[in-house]
Amino acid sequence: MTGSIRTLFALVACTMILFGASHAFAQANLSIDLGVSPTSETDSNGRITYTAVVTNSGATAANNLVVTFTLSYYDLPITSTPTNCVFTYNGPLYATCPLGSVAANGGTATAIAVIYPTNVGNLIVDANATESGGATAAAEVGSTITGVGIADVLVQLTATPNPAYAGQTLTYGLTAYNIGDDDAQGVTVSLILPPTVSVGAMPAGCTRANSTINCSIGHMVVTGQKTFNINVVPTKSGWIFATALLRGETVADPSTLNNSSASRIWVNPAQ
Repeated sequence: MTGSIRTLFALVACTMILFGASHAFAQANLSIDLGVSPTSETDSNGRITYTAVVTNSGATAANNLVVTFTLSYYDLPITSTPTNCVFTYNGPLYATCPLGSVAANGGTATAIAVIYPTNVGNLIVDANATESGGATAAAEVGSTITGVGIADVLVQLTATPNPAYAGQTLTYGLTAYNIGDDDAQGVTVSLILPPTVSVGAMPAGCTRANSTINCSIGHMVVTGQKTFNINVVPTKSGWIFATALLRGETVADPSTLNNSSASRIWVNPAQ
């Protein structure tokens, strides 16, 4: 092999090595700007908003970008942007947000998680970004929670008389209680009736849609309560079931176990 041929092969080999190296190092380069609002106490609705802005300063696009917020297990999820973020409890509360592809050389994408804090103190939240090419980024932000906006509202359902009689009035008592710690807003209670009853006049604040009766309460102060008495007439003998539900609170309810109540009573034949 002549010297000129050897030189040509060497140049080709170097070109291939340099070409491969340039492609090996051409990848996404991620960073996260993580913010929290408000940074102290809570806003008027008791909400905390975390915003993660991911920037790709690399030479190639960041594909299949995912941002994951690691939140306190005390927190309750409200909303996210994009809306297909998934909130899961696995020790902490996680919000996992798929963001698709982010362009190279300064492209950005934003993920937002909104939560209710239910405990006071210093709250530290992490955000981590990953993409299919292997680039990652992480950020951390803290805030001080001096007050939380939560209201534990419960619903109870009674039936009088018990047992009842076909053809005679049966009264369902639908009661909501606010047992604290804060006022509740936008409270509605609903009663799902059995199919074998006829319904009388609606109490003030209540409307009927087929077998469901919705009663609007609105604002409830701490220790407040509100009862709606709904009169029906059973049309036949047998066991009947009714269910009360609590709906529409705009303040976080730390316990959903008391947000429904059921009644099962026997209806005797007509006297």
